[in-house]
Amino acid sequence: MVNANMRPAHPGAGREAGFALIWVMMLSTALALSTAALLEVAAQGWRKASENELLAIGAEFTRAFQRYEEATPPGASPYPRRLQDLVQDPRFAQPRRYLRQVYADPLTGKAEWGLLPSPDGGIQGVYSLARGKPLQAQSVPPNPAETYRDWRFGYRLPPAAEPQPG
Repeated sequence: MVNANMRPAHPGAGREAGFALIWVMMLSTALALSTAALLEVAAQGWRKASENELLAIGAEFTRAFQRYEEATPPGASPYPRRLQDLVQDPRFAQPRRYLRQVYADPLTGKAEWGLLPSPDGGIQGVYSLARGKPLQAQSVPPNPAETYRDWRFGYRLPPAAEPQPG
């Protein structure tokens, strides 16, 4: 049986428990909002670092395409047929390397790149296959980049080379 005359052992204890519950709820809400903000900052930091890495790898590709073209023997195409040709140039008996490896795209994690075709059917540049809009205003070449695919890396790229999935 429940005694209707039962009172809290301490006057106001029920009210204090209500205030404590409100404080716990407010603290939980503040903690959740802080965690969400921290995760957003961390995600943007990761994306910016990945963009910087993409730009550095893109500069490596640009130098590799330039060195490949400059090493071209008379009568040969100045464009590689595949990206692996930048790692080991098949036009020479002695190995010539312009890249250490075909690097993975830091935004997709794959060593798969969009290819910019050359006039003779080779490759004259690459671009990231990542979706999304860059955080950084910087673009390659200096024109507004709407997506990561607008960042093109190669040597002597024409203003509007048509990309092809690679």
